[in-house]
Amino acid sequence: MKTHLRAQMPSGVGSDVVVESVIDTLDEDGYFRGEVAAIAFECDVEEPDVRLVLDAVRSAEPAGVGATDLIDCLKLQVARLPSPHGRVAYALLDRFPHDFFKERPGSLARCLGVSRADVIAAMEAIRKCDPCPGRAFTKEAIAYTHPDIIIERREGKWSVSVFGATTCPLTLNESYLALLGSKVDDETREYLEGKKREAKNVLRNLDYRGRMLYRLGLYLLEKEYEFMNREGEGLVALSMRRVADAIGVHETTISRIVNLKSLQTPFGVYPLRMFFGSSLDCVAAEGACDEGSVASTVSSFDVKRMLSNLISEERREKPLSDQALADELVSRGVSISRRTVAKYRESLGIPSSPQRKHR
Repeated sequence: MKTHLRAQMPSGVGSDVVVESVIDTLDEDGYFRGEVAAIAFECDVEEPDVRLVLDAVRSAEPAGVGATDLIDCLKLQVARLPSPHGRVAYALLDRFPHDFFKERPGSLARCLGVSRADVIAAMEAIRKCDPCPGRAFTKEAIAYTHPDIIIERREGKWSVSVFGATTCPLTLNESYLALLGSKVDDETREYLEGKKREAKNVLRNLDYRGRMLYRLGLYLLEKEYEFMNREGEGLVALSMRRVADAIGVHETTISRIVNLKSLQTPFGVYPLRMFFGSSLDCVAAEGACDEGSVASTVSSFDVKRMLSNLISEERREKPLSDQALADELVSRGVSISRRTVAKYRESLGIPSSPQRKHR
C-alpha cells in the first residue's frame, strides 16, 4: 500500500522526508495514526507542509486511506460518489455519525430535506464502503519480515542490537558532491543543494530511528526481564506514555516506532505492539497472587496463552463454554468477563464451543 501511495504523490507536494514520514504513520488498515505537529517537529518543517502531504494521501487511491477514524474513512469514500447519493451519504455521516442506521429513513429524509428514496440509496452506498481500505493490499500478499530489534543472551549476558546497525552506514555520493564544487549553472546548483538537504534529512532520520529503536530495546529488556528470562511468560503490559516519558520523546513517536515492527528474542519473534497490549487485574486466588485485593496485573498476551491451554486440554465431547472458561480464569486469579473471553478466543482463531464439539 505504501509503495502504491508514494507513486501517486504529485511532484512538489512536499519533501521526500515529509512524504515518507506521513505515509509511514499509516497502519495496515490505511488509517493515519500520527500527529501533524509531531511530524513537523521531527522533519523540521512547518505544520502546513505536513497537512499538504496528508491531504494528498487522503486524495489518493484507495479511497479512505489517510482517515483518522472510521467515520472520516467513510466520508472520504462517499465524497467521491456522484450526487445526490454521495451528498446525502456525506450528510448522514456528518450529522448522524454514530446512530443514523438506527433511525428511520423517513425521519432522516425530513431532517435533511431530501426524499426517502435518496436516504435509502445513501445508506446502501455507505454499507458498500470499505472500513479498512489498506487491507486490500495485504490479503493475498505473503509477508516476509525481519526483526527490527534483537535481544540476545550469550554466556548468561543479555544484549540489545538494532537490525542492520552493523552494516556499512549510508553516506552521500561523493561524485554528486563534487559537482557542487565545479562550475555549474545556478539552476543545477540549486537543484543539487536541494537534493543534498533532503539526503541529509533522510540520513538524520535513519540515525534517529536507529537510536530510538535501541533505546526502546534497552527499555523492553529492563521492564520485560521476566518475560525474557522465562521464555515468553510473565509479560507486562506497558504504557506508551510511560515509555515515551522514559525515553524522552512524544507518545506518538513511540506509536510510530512500534508500528509494524518486531522484536527477536532467543525463543521467538514478536510484534512490538504486543508489549503495549491491555492488561487485566490479577486478584488473589489459589495462590495466584499475593494476599489482598488487586495484587498485580496480567497481560492480555498471558491471558490468551492461558485460554489457549485451557481449550487444548478440554474434553472434546464436552468443550468449555466462554462462561466456563471465564470462571476457570477467575479461579486462577484473573479478573475477566465472558465477553472478553469470547473476544480473545476469536482473536486466536478458536471456534466457539458448539463448533469445537463437532470437530
